[in-house]
Amino acid sequence: MSQETGRLVHCAIDGGRRITLSVFGVRDADRILLFDAGSFGSWVDGAHLCRALAGRGWLAMSHSRAGMYPSDAAPEGTVLDPRFHVADMERLLDALEIRVPIVLAGHSMAGLRLHHAGNVMPDRLRGLAFIDAVCPSLARDRTWAGWTAFARSVAETGVQVMGTPMGSWIENFHPNVLHLDGDERLSKIKSISSQSHLATAADEFRAMDRSSRAIEVEEALHVPAFFATATPASQGTTDLMQRYAEAGTWAERSKFRSEGHLSILTPPAIEKIADGIEELWDVSVAA
Repeated sequence: MSQETGRLVHCAIDGGRRITLSVFGVRDADRILLFDAGSFGSWVDGAHLCRALAGRGWLAMSHSRAGMYPSDAAPEGTVLDPRFHVADMERLLDALEIRVPIVLAGHSMAGLRLHHAGNVMPDRLRGLAFIDAVCPSLARDRTWAGWTAFARSVAETGVQVMGTPMGSWIENFHPNVLHLDGDERLSKIKSISSQSHLATAADEFRAMDRSSRAIEVEEALHVPAFFATATPASQGTTDLMQRYAEAGTWAERSKFRSEGHLSILTPPAIEKIADGIEELWDVSVAA
């Protein structure tokens, strides 16, 4: 089968609602990864990682969650907490007819969804790969009300700004921290100017706030894990590594002290992260 190079797929799940994902690699690859972006991210955030793994023989996919550009919105009234999004990941894997265990990777706030996935669908996972990801211990003690208000305000003004001279400036000069080109760069710009995308991010923060939290995420200490850490966003990883050791579960950590929260998703850091993910796969298969 020929190699895919970032083909976009609009996959129907849950009664026809579409989730958009990019597909890199070959369909019949033995090693499979699904990437989940952080709070304001979309499928493009995982493009460099998926491309690197595809070059190593993987089938690697990166998706935009429900409500995140360009996927369809979640059903009305949905609480956008890790429980819903992980259920969507299972629906997506079913729709793609992927029945074998995979590596689930995630960046930033996706760390909470990864831990929940490890607890509710461990049989579908070879392991979890956390990329400067938030630990449950950090989320438990944090209020996200400020982030919710910020995302809401941006969402309310974003569409009005785009299409004006200021919008043109944003399109031309928005920092390309992820080092994207072509359609990937264009998709990133469209996501940050999408009212529904930014409003969804706000709803996700609100669902995790202490005042309205619908679910308490517990650490998935029984699932092998690889951690790539760079900034205070991943605060708590050291203690978490100790808890993995006490549980007797394989866990490895690579520190990227010279990278930022977004630059860790770009080459050359991503090649080192791909090394860690391949080690995670090998260890889980051997076990």
